[in-house]
Amino acid sequence: MHCLRSYLKSKFTNKELNDLLESGLITEKLLANDLKVIIPKTPEILSYYGIRYITQIILLLNKETKEIEKISELFTNLSHLFEYSDIVGVGVLFELDRIKEYKLFSDLVNELLTHSYEKNQIKDGTIVRMYVPEKGLIDLNLDKIPKEERGYFINDNLPYLILSQLVAKPLATDEDIESGKIENIYDLHLSLLWKIGSYEGILSRTENRNLNEMVEFKSHYINEQGTIISSYMGVVEPIVQSIQNNFSSIPNEIERLYRGAISENNYLLLWRIYIALKDYKNSVNKTLSEKAKQFLLEYKPVFAKWMNSVIIQNDENPIAEEKLKKFVDEMEF
Repeated sequence: MHCLRSYLKSKFTNKELNDLLESGLITEKLLANDLKVIIPKTPEILSYYGIRYITQIILLLNKETKEIEKISELFTNLSHLFEYSDIVGVGVLFELDRIKEYKLFSDLVNELLTHSYEKNQIKDGTIVRMYVPEKGLIDLNLDKIPKEERGYFINDNLPYLILSQLVAKPLATDEDIESGKIENIYDLHLSLLWKIGSYEGILSRTENRNLNEMVEFKSHYINEQGTIISSYMGVVEPIVQSIQNNFSSIPNEIERLYRGAISENNYLLLWRIYIALKDYKNSVNKTLSEKAKQFLLEYKPVFAKWMNSVIIQNDENPIAEEKLKKFVDEMEF
């Protein structure tokens, strides 16, 4: 479905039409003979109205029962119905904040944090069914993948994806702001970044596309620790994007975060911070550039220690050791 721009201009003012275009709900295409058409972006439109729909439903349930487990389960199940489920989920949280449903907002965030995901190792005989255009459903036998490269399945990462989007901007409580406790105003926010950034799998949105259209991510499975995205892929996970955003606005707090991660040997969080900050060393913002360089200086020996311990673990596996050495060579400090 599409409409000629000239038709819409007769129904909307230029400002209204431009506001719609900027909202991301519609897009403009230029066809042959300089013909411009406006096309609705269906997933975005559904997501936009889905936020209101879910908010209304969970508010009704909240009046019936105060069992946050049931409310949270309904919240995530309804969010799953939409293609951009994490965006819809965080949109609901922001809507609760906007209408001053602060307790429900807080309870939902705390419940999402308690979500325990399950890791299921990919074993011999594991078969994955996928849809391939022109071929239909096919069964992929994963036995041919070397055991050290198989990794594992994670049952559900949506709660962490929603929280990844939530922490894109610094969070602080009204109580801390009003009390003037500036020294610890972002403690809650840093604890969220710590928890989400320590996630053991890849925190990216589940692909709804067929096999031919899926975007391939180069990743590394670190035995008994987790899976990390290759630094060559750039920013893939929303939590990494959020760390970047936070570094721009509260760099001193991110410095506090990474130094805590170094002291606790939180290698997964440090890796995500590395991807988020490494390109800032060339920033025109002198403050951010210097802070990024300082992080890289402090992270380099920690990374070497981490990789050394992993290589020792794989000492009896020359193939895995060779891949790890290649991985180390990819690093930019």
